[in-house]
Amino acid sequence: MNISQRLPLLAFLLFLSACSSDGAPGFVPAPIIEDVNQISLATLTTQITVATANRDGNGFIVATDNSFNVLGSKFITGENNDVTINLTRPVIDSETITVTLFSDNNANGLFEHGTDMAVLSTGGGNIDTSSSLSVPASTADIRFHFEANGSSSWTILAEPSTYNWGTIAAGVNPALTVTASNLRVEVSNPDLLSHPFSLYNSVSMEELITQGNTIVSGTGTFYADSNVNVIESGNTIQFTITAALAAEITNYRCDVHTSTMIGTMTVM
Repeated sequence: MNISQRLPLLAFLLFLSACSSDGAPGFVPAPIIEDVNQISLATLTTQITVATANRDGNGFIVATDNSFNVLGSKFITGENNDVTINLTRPVIDSETITVTLFSDNNANGLFEHGTDMAVLSTGGGNIDTSSSLSVPASTADIRFHFEANGSSSWTILAEPSTYNWGTIAAGVNPALTVTASNLRVEVSNPDLLSHPFSLYNSVSMEELITQGNTIVSGTGTFYADSNVNVIESGNTIQFTITAALAAEITNYRCDVHTSTMIGTMTVM
C-alpha cells in the first residue's frame, strides 16, 4: 500500500477515534459558566436560598455576614437552582448576606475556611452576590418535626442542625433543652388530629399552648398572648418562647395520650 492509499485510511481512523460509543461524533461539552445569583430567605430565619449556583467542578457556596463571619456553606457541582444553605444563626431583619463561590481544594466535600479558596472571575474578583434580606416577624428560627410512634411515643427531629438552639436527647420522647432566648419555633405534626401537640406545666397542671385550638383542653393559657404570637396553619403551629412562657414550660406532650407521649422540655 503506497502513501496515497494510506492517507484516506488514516483519516477514517481519526474520525472513528472522535466518535462516541454509538458512532456519533464526540464533542467536548462547553465549560459551565460559574456564577451565583439571587439570595432570598427560605422558610426559616436560619436558612437562605440561592436561586442559581454554578461551579465547573466541585466546590461550595459560602454565606457570610458584613463582618466576614461564615454563617453556612453548601457543597455543589455543576449547575444548580434553588440551593438551600443552613445557617449557624438567624438572619437579622434587613441584614446583608453575601454568598461566594469557593473551590474544594482538599477534594473532601467539606468546606474548610482558610484552605478552600474563593473562585476568581476572569477579571480577578470573587464570584459572589449580596442581598439585604427582609425577615417577617412571624418567621420561625427552628422547625421541630414530631412523628408519632402509634400512641406510645414521639420521635423528634430539628431543622436545621447547624443552628445551636439547644439539644434533643437520644431516643423517643427525648428531653428538649432550649438555650436560645426568644426562640421562634415551628412544630410540624402530620398526625395533628390523633396527636395534638401541646406545651404543659406539670406543677400547675396547666395547658400552656395546645395545637388544634380546642381538641381536648382548650387553647392553653398562653395561646392568645400577643408576644407568644401563636400561628396555626394546616398541621403546623408556630410560637415564640418568651421569658414568661419559658418560666412555665415543663413538658411537651400529646393532648390525647398524655401519659405515654410526653417528654421534658427545659428552657435555660
